[in-house]
Amino acid sequence: MSASMIRLSNPAIRAVKSLFTPHTTCKTFIDNFRCFNQLSNAHRHEANLQNSSNSDPAVYSRSGNLTYETCSDIVRNVNEQIESSNTGRLFAVVQLAGAHRKITTEDILCINGNFPPAVGERIRLEKVLLVGSKDFTIIGRPMLQRSQVKVEATVIEKTLEVPKIVSWYRKRKKSTRRMKLTRMPLVMLRINSIDINYLND
Repeated sequence: MSASMIRLSNPAIRAVKSLFTPHTTCKTFIDNFRCFNQLSNAHRHEANLQNSSNSDPAVYSRSGNLTYETCSDIVRNVNEQIESSNTGRLFAVVQLAGAHRKITTEDILCINGNFPPAVGERIRLEKVLLVGSKDFTIIGRPMLQRSQVKVEATVIEKTLEVPKIVSWYRKRKKSTRRMKLTRMPLVMLRINSIDINYLND
């Protein structure tokens, strides 16, 4: 779905919600339905004009105003920043141990459960959902390609968690107690680097 369709669908959604309020009369329902049809026709007409006038998809700013900057211009600007190393401190969102984690360089991650790599091994995190800098963010669908971004980490420690009580039992009118404790494995990772390659047109 394009950015224009996302922006134009918000008034239509509000109009649809207003049709089904609990205290809606028949006349109000008909008037709202007419307004909804007019909005839909106007949005459809505007989308057709945009598609016919511009071959490249238009880009909308955060405020919702249309900017006449094409995708090729954006790709060129991002590649220039990558080439000049003017991206600042990169961040990324990775999927690790069934959870999404936002990371940056020199972060330390705590992972619960068994982790096969040994202490001191350098690994590469493959499931990268997005990577960004101070001026741009590249989002995967759902993940970025392996050749696009490279996130490396080092296993620095393998230990056990603080003991947790699993079950507790006490006999009635007795001073004896019985507790069962458990300690889950804990792995510490240090993020070494986040590297990004040039974008393709």
